[in-house]
Amino acid sequence: MKKVLALVLASAMILSVTACGSKPAETKAAAEAAQTEAASTAAVIENQVATKEVATAAEGETLNYKKNIVIAHHQAPVSRGPQDTNTGMQKLLGFMIFDSLLRFDPETKTLVGRLAEDYSQENNGLIWTFHLKKGIKFQNGEELTADDCVFTFERAKELGKNTSAWVDCIEKIETPDDYTVIYTLNKSNMDFAFQMTNYSASIINREACEADPENGIGIGTGGWMIDEFVANDYVSFKRFDNSWVWEAEGVNPTETMTIKYMADQNARMLGVQAGDLDIGCIANNAEFYNYQAQEGLAPVVAASWSCDYIGMNANCEYFKDENVRKAVAYAINKDEALEIINNGFGLTCKSMWCPDTIGYKENFEENYEYNLEKAKEYLAKSAYPNGFSCKLTTISSYSLYAETVQAQLAAIGIDCQVDLTDSPGMGEGGKNGTFEMYIWNTTMSPYGDNLRKLITSDGASNYAHFANEKIDQLMSDAAAEGDEAKRAELYEQVQDELNADCYLVPMFFGYLSNLTRDNVEGYQFTSEGYYMYNVRAVEK
Repeated sequence: MKKVLALVLASAMILSVTACGSKPAETKAAAEAAQTEAASTAAVIENQVATKEVATAAEGETLNYKKNIVIAHHQAPVSRGPQDTNTGMQKLLGFMIFDSLLRFDPETKTLVGRLAEDYSQENNGLIWTFHLKKGIKFQNGEELTADDCVFTFERAKELGKNTSAWVDCIEKIETPDDYTVIYTLNKSNMDFAFQMTNYSASIINREACEADPENGIGIGTGGWMIDEFVANDYVSFKRFDNSWVWEAEGVNPTETMTIKYMADQNARMLGVQAGDLDIGCIANNAEFYNYQAQEGLAPVVAASWSCDYIGMNANCEYFKDENVRKAVAYAINKDEALEIINNGFGLTCKSMWCPDTIGYKENFEENYEYNLEKAKEYLAKSAYPNGFSCKLTTISSYSLYAETVQAQLAAIGIDCQVDLTDSPGMGEGGKNGTFEMYIWNTTMSPYGDNLRKLITSDGASNYAHFANEKIDQLMSDAAAEGDEAKRAELYEQVQDELNADCYLVPMFFGYLSNLTRDNVEGYQFTSEGYYMYNVRAVEK
């Protein structure tokens, strides 16, 4: 990690700590800790959120706010609903329109109720009961009831995509009354409550969807309702004044909001600089440095749970050989790759678990730190001592990433032909097993079962198609274990198995960064996405 990054992240930490009303001593301590590279690395991963809270007017002062906020994102809106696709843009929209039963608070690191008043579990997470808050209205005027929770599940199961993390484990749902929902799972899962924070588990309204399947999926309980939706272009919103959110948190003075697709990052940043945009999402974090000291701008960064990794298909003849996989792992210079790809903006890692995740393990019997000689030794022991040619697949925006990996593997005689596709192509090719080697990413969470989809034999995102019965059993045992210390031990064993198998080579965790005008407030950028529903801008 670059030395200058420590100073950038120190600024981000000060923003978050100061905005939350911490004492000056705490702010000073946070800044001092972030001045050194090692301390900042630990602190930033701990600090998973960048928040700018709403300003308070001084005595005798009146704050005037802009009526409309404009946000530009690097991904296009493709659906009104929360279940149909899984992109950063859709999460941004989803957190504005909808609510889930619970939400993970990244500052307190606890689950808090959104649509649920409270919840409980029985039999080590086999049965979960949620009591809904009463009087919550959807944007069509209908009151939220337990039946809407049932409908949300039924639709998600019918779609069969983007929702498997929470849908596949549900055996049945019971609704003893209008405000009680009981989920019985097909096996114990102590992480189920966290899975219900997923934006794809946001509750939708049965009546709206059945009356108008195309537009009804865009009816939620959140603070903003869709005014105009133009696929692959923009979404405009108007404030939903009857939302429970405003009653609970105070009404946002912003009246309308537009979130638009702008593919070109330079155009987004110029738009913020010119004042045409209030917020621009930064896709290429390497450019974050360019906006630090410019007047009127406020760059914001938050640590991410998203882990980039290299995968090797267990059904590809070359990668059936353990020595080949370990040769690849040792040949990858993660620090060099991070510097080239992202200007050092990120945190290299040895595990898919992020430091916030239960059971995180930092060191292994083999850490696969860059060692070209050891890489050559492993390849010499393999069935392919003279190297081989294979295809390396990733998305187009990762082209420099792929070229960097290609050059590093060429040093030991592995010739990678770069194959670029788009996000849907990654999903299709991964599930069909057509990749030989690939570069992709996954989002972790504080709860270990989240990675089940990627590392178990039948995991929907196991694009490497490897099977390890011990991992399958350990993941099931951990999900059913009520003792957190024992669960942590089980997850450590999972990481040991993953490390030994070496089908996946963890690369680094990135950061979420955005450029805002310095008068923008009320936002929260977290590891799971952007919470913009309360964003506003003071008129200057």
